[in-house]
Amino acid sequence: MPPNFRRLPDRKESGAWQIAADDLMLGRAYSGECLLRIYEFREPTATVGYFQPSSVGRSSPAFDGLPWVRRQTGGDLLVHDRELTYSLAVPEEKLEGIRDLPCRVHKCVAKWLSGLGIETACQPAKGVVERPGAPSGVLSFLHPAAGDVICRGSKVMGSAQRKRRGAVLQHGGLLLGTSPRVPWLPGLCEMGAPVSAITHDGLRRCLEKALGCETVTGGWDDEAEEEIRRLEESRYKNPQWNETR
Repeated sequence: MPPNFRRLPDRKESGAWQIAADDLMLGRAYSGECLLRIYEFREPTATVGYFQPSSVGRSSPAFDGLPWVRRQTGGDLLVHDRELTYSLAVPEEKLEGIRDLPCRVHKCVAKWLSGLGIETACQPAKGVVERPGAPSGVLSFLHPAAGDVICRGSKVMGSAQRKRRGAVLQHGGLLLGTSPRVPWLPGLCEMGAPVSAITHDGLRRCLEKALGCETVTGGWDDEAEEEIRRLEESRYKNPQWNETR
């Protein structure tokens, strides 16, 4: 029987805080908790994949002055702006088909968007999108993976995972609009989608369908708030962590 997930409050915070919160969620999953949240970044922020070299954050003048942080999940560089982001954490033993979970989420999102009149599909195979002026080999949304959500030939949603000590963190983003920082990436708004209809609750329902469960609303406890702040200061605001590779 699928576990119930506790949905944590939506919060608009800095990139370092958000990635620290994801880290805390992964740690809580070691202890058996199943957690989910949907959030936005307080300002345009770049995150580099766990295994990417730190130099990618300086690979284009478009990124100059942009706050950036190394996240726990893999994949390529993301610029979080005009998007909805989700993360979930779960012990591997509590949820079947963890490996296929990104595709299940994407299929549910594509179906939801189609119901809103937004024609989308899932990418059939790994690909590369060429855009004049875009930094080469850097941006996640120019490298659609098999199963990513595609609209009019452009990637609008992808996800990545990190497995550690028997627990899984999955993180993904739905691109609502073009960020001035990455003008090569059209969002759903630029493709005529009714973005006002794309809500946190709509995405939450997609996640519930993909997980085969319902979520129960809960809050951050004082211990979690303290641990997030500790991780934010000691790791995600720390150049030694961000510049590791």
